[in-house]
Amino acid sequence: MLRALEALAAAARRGTVADVLVNGNAELAAAVSAALAAAPAGSGPLQLRVWSLALGDKAHCWNEYVHRLWPGTGTTFFIDGYVRVRPDALQALEAALAAEPQALAAAGLPSTGRGAAALRAAMEREGGLHGNLHALRADTLHALRHMGLRLPLGVYRTDGIVGAVLSFGLDPARHDWEPRRHIALARDASWDTEPQRWWRWQDLRTQWRRLDRQAQGVLENRAVSDWLARHRRPAQALPATVERLVSLWAAEDPRALAAALAQDGRRRRAWERLQSPRDWSAARQPPALLFDGTKVAG
Repeated sequence: MLRALEALAAAARRGTVADVLVNGNAELAAAVSAALAAAPAGSGPLQLRVWSLALGDKAHCWNEYVHRLWPGTGTTFFIDGYVRVRPDALQALEAALAAEPQALAAAGLPSTGRGAAALRAAMEREGGLHGNLHALRADTLHALRHMGLRLPLGVYRTDGIVGAVLSFGLDPARHDWEPRRHIALARDASWDTEPQRWWRWQDLRTQWRRLDRQAQGVLENRAVSDWLARHRRPAQALPATVERLVSLWAAEDPRALAAALAQDGRRRRAWERLQSPRDWSAARQPPALLFDGTKVAG
């Protein structure tokens, strides 16, 4: 994570405030905070705040930031913790928003890694939002707050849900699906990640878990599409958890579920796991602020 913050510092303007949300890993949050506290005051362009969230869940992390931590002003950049943004990435996102004033958000495009070329081509062709790097206008975030959008806890494809809501202009009952209109593509905004090595056990385990989460993500996507595109239901009425989201879709369209499960054993295992709801009580614990660089004298 520290390497990602170093890359962000190289891409950011002086005075930029960055909130670092560490979810479900109190030791990592403490270590990052200690490293930042030991750095010389005012030594970099970023004013960093480090928050520790008890629940290890990306959707909860998004919900807490948007509804509790977002300061309420300015374009906001969403960057995954393992991503090293390139030096001109943030400016490219801002330029894309300036060039397309009707857009609610701007998305960076992948340029390295397995599948990056195919995904980039798909985004160029169809539009969309990439979770590793994108930006939302302040007006967009105010609208999401006002409408009360909260992502279902446990969803893997958080960017897929946010991108879908944006693609419907925030209201599927009133607007058609237009991702190219509502999400500007910042073609020069990209990032790097640490390459995985097939001979490292940790990388193999990470890839195995990612494949499992992607299988669940397929079921999530079908359920969200059914909710927004088929039934035109309001996004803010999405079920509170991924278990409830997918179960409602399965009950309403069992044939679609059966077809999805028949295609992939991982999807069947994901469906089985979703039959055992998780304990989400940790979501009630507020974020803990461990480090506040905005109050460090320069």
